[in-house]
Amino acid sequence: MRLNAPGRKPSSGAFGDTDGGMTTGYIFGDYRVSAATGEAFVYYRFGGRAVAWSGNSFLNYLLADHLASSHGEANSSGGQVGQRRYKPFGSDRAVSGASDLTVDERYTAQRRLDAGGGNANRELYHHGARWYLPGVGIFTQPDPLGPDRRNPQRLNHYSYVLNNPLRFADPTGLQEENWDEAPLDGAPTDPPDPDLEGSPGDAVEAAVMDVIADQPTWFDLGWQWEFRASHGGAGPTAGDYLDRHASMAEASGMGGEAAAEAPAPGGTWSVGVGGGTYGGGIGIRGSLVAAWDARGDWALLLSFGGGGYTTLGAGAGIQGGWTNAPSVGDLTEWSAQAGGSVGEGFGGGAEWVGAAKYQGVTGWVGVTAKAPLPWEIHGTTEYTWMILGPGNPFDLSRTR
Repeated sequence: MRLNAPGRKPSSGAFGDTDGGMTTGYIFGDYRVSAATGEAFVYYRFGGRAVAWSGNSFLNYLLADHLASSHGEANSSGGQVGQRRYKPFGSDRAVSGASDLTVDERYTAQRRLDAGGGNANRELYHHGARWYLPGVGIFTQPDPLGPDRRNPQRLNHYSYVLNNPLRFADPTGLQEENWDEAPLDGAPTDPPDPDLEGSPGDAVEAAVMDVIADQPTWFDLGWQWEFRASHGGAGPTAGDYLDRHASMAEASGMGGEAAAEAPAPGGTWSVGVGGGTYGGGIGIRGSLVAAWDARGDWALLLSFGGGGYTTLGAGAGIQGGWTNAPSVGDLTEWSAQAGGSVGEGFGGGAEWVGAAKYQGVTGWVGVTAKAPLPWEIHGTTEYTWMILGPGNPFDLSRTR
């Protein structure tokens, strides 16, 4: 049953349930009202978690564990109202000699909609995008984001938190979260989406990771809770992390040096094989290289292109290169090359490489044949594809 306040509509998360014979309507998120008695109830949150709730004549406090699951409930005088425990995947488990909780928000702070009527397999929770059956340990709908072939635990569209419920929770029904280390969006182990104008996304994310690794205590959960409290519940952006690092560095006497060093990007290195053939002023070229970056990611890249050459010839060999791209993922785009090579039979060459996100240099040595001159100068363009690497469906280099 859905209840609307006069002249207003419920939020998109509004729904009704029946708990203990009392039909209720949830309106505006943390507010609900009893259809039977008209009594209003309010949930109070701190750091994104429910810590208390109240009605017309009571105020009860909620005691939770590391997953934010409600284990105890106390009244305003400190007296015990109820206790509850949970099996690993969230099934309700009674505490001998204690009453049940009166609150709906239970396992991992999610709202239980149906107690199951004595059948644990029918107990039902609402997790944002999906419904969850703790007695079975699965969601009732498939993952709307689809499977992730990089992690076998995500191949089952219905599985719950990588089948590791003692460590993770899933408050949205879309992505597991390590509540013990990062119960808030944008916590140190999972930086927020970059939000700095004019900067490549991967570069900003790398900068955020650098400042967190430099001074992790500056970004503890206390700071994140305070930030949310003063920003209407919104979590910190990448810019807020960088601003925090700069201000704390200045206040601690580290000065601008730490702030300047923190967001320094790394670079990419590559080694592989390449070759090309050219004649009549034009030619084609290609390469297959392994590349890695300062963050520890690696990728297998395939490039193909062509352009103008000053002589006839062909060559193949081993090549290596460096760019100032923050990550290997930034290498997958169109790029331009300008350079040359020398040698007949055996030779080498070098070129400048430029793209929208990076610049760099490439050098090679190998077998070559040229006519009529033993040297050439070229200007070319090529496109690079990622065969293996971060973000690729067949990625084996890094689990998310």
